[in-house]
Amino acid sequence: MRQKGKANGKVKNGVQPRKSSKAAPNESQWVGIQIANMRKENGMTQAEVAESLGVSDSTISRIERGECKPKYYLFLSMMQLFNVSRQDAIQILIGDDCQRASNLFNELRTHIRYVNIEELFKTLSEIAKENHIGLKIYRQVYLYGELLTKPNLETHVFVDEAVGIIRITKKDFDLKDISKYHFRLDEIMVLNGIGAKYINAEKPDEALRVLEGIVESMDKFYINESLKCEVYVNVLRNLSTCYGMSGEYLKAEQTAEEAKKLANKYDKQRLLPYLINNIGEAKFYQDDMEGYFDNVFLAYNNAIAMGDESFAEIIKIDAHKRLGIDFSTIGKKYLALPETKQKYE
Repeated sequence: MRQKGKANGKVKNGVQPRKSSKAAPNESQWVGIQIANMRKENGMTQAEVAESLGVSDSTISRIERGECKPKYYLFLSMMQLFNVSRQDAIQILIGDDCQRASNLFNELRTHIRYVNIEELFKTLSEIAKENHIGLKIYRQVYLYGELLTKPNLETHVFVDEAVGIIRITKKDFDLKDISKYHFRLDEIMVLNGIGAKYINAEKPDEALRVLEGIVESMDKFYINESLKCEVYVNVLRNLSTCYGMSGEYLKAEQTAEEAKKLANKYDKQRLLPYLINNIGEAKFYQDDMEGYFDNVFLAYNNAIAMGDESFAEIIKIDAHKRLGIDFSTIGKKYLALPETKQKYE
């Protein structure tokens, strides 16, 4: 006679229990379950939550069923309604899942206008360390939250901290010989941040060493072509700026042109205003005023089209200083007319 196993044991009546056929919840379903639980714990109906947040009942219903994820700012409003702290709210979104943490990190970068970014990434960084959700996430969070959101951080402190991030996996890392290493995307972003910091500190020689080292190691990137392109375009953009600071204006123009072609090829349109402006800057210092006008006016209109009004304003101010032109009074129809350039020079 078979021995009956305990009800909570691995064997019952000599038969292995069947694994549940129910699939684990996906990311949207996970978030929906957490929100539904908190709403019920607070004794609220979907209609009451919807009214408090200024959205429809159906929106809350769809979120709880996992049919859609709430935007980050809406999720934070829900957490505030349920008296949940910022850190607990982010922890709820992540659980102990590294992929959810990665997805959240990428999502947050698109919603930074709704939140205090430094506070936000500090919170995410703490969660990353506490829950061991992966070195990659920690490096990304630390780079954006602790370094890039502190523009006044001393350059040598920034560089030391950034190199420390890379040394998590590359113990012998030497900033003076970058090209011998194999890098992942987040590590290249750290290095590009170092180059940008040197540029902001007006140290073009140090910036060139870092940025040219990245370019030399491009064939060792452990990332797909589209991501490689986006990173490479950002590196070339900084490199072009650096060449301009060093007085190598032809190199600056050629580098920005190369980056522009890649940006167009891989549809990285949001980078075009900066690249086109770099080309214009290089032409200005080569005494090519027509080339300067063509490019910076195009960069200005691209920036406006992309909704980057702050950069458009910078271009506008520089053009006014150099040529006495106010781009905001010149219609786009003038862009292709040679006589317009002559009129406003």
